[in-house]
Amino acid sequence: MKNCIIPSNFAQEGTIGGFLKVRNVIESGVIGIFMAILIFKVLPLPAQGKIYMGILILLPLVVLALIGINGLSLSSFIIDVISSKQAGRVFKAPTPKDRIYREQVLQRKKYQKIKQFKKNERKRKSIEQKDRKRSEKGNRKKTKRDS
Repeated sequence: MKNCIIPSNFAQEGTIGGFLKVRNVIESGVIGIFMAILIFKVLPLPAQGKIYMGILILLPLVVLALIGINGLSLSSFIIDVISSKQAGRVFKAPTPKDRIYREQVLQRKKYQKIKQFKKNERKRKSIEQKDRKRSEKGNRKKTKRDS
């Protein structure tokens, strides 16, 4: 019997073809229809201009909505961006004080890892010593019995 490895994304629920999420497909359809109506019915351009607008705006927007951004659907991503802007979070370059604090945190984490490693190493050595002593006692008993 031949064993086959099945990839983790083989049969994901909620996807079409294992790649496109159903939500993204629906969103891209709605966005595509809305933008197509806007471009082809509302804009006062000649036919060639409408085709160019469709290629430059409609097609990339629909593809972006199909793929999504960072694992989110396009609408979820936009809502997250808007809510983070409203929350007043400001992302700026760290000051020297922030850099020093970050460096201290990293040093602490590194020290904790080293400390934990040394602790585990001591435990391992003590277990090895105990095993060695047990095996030596067992060897002594066997040699006394043999003689």
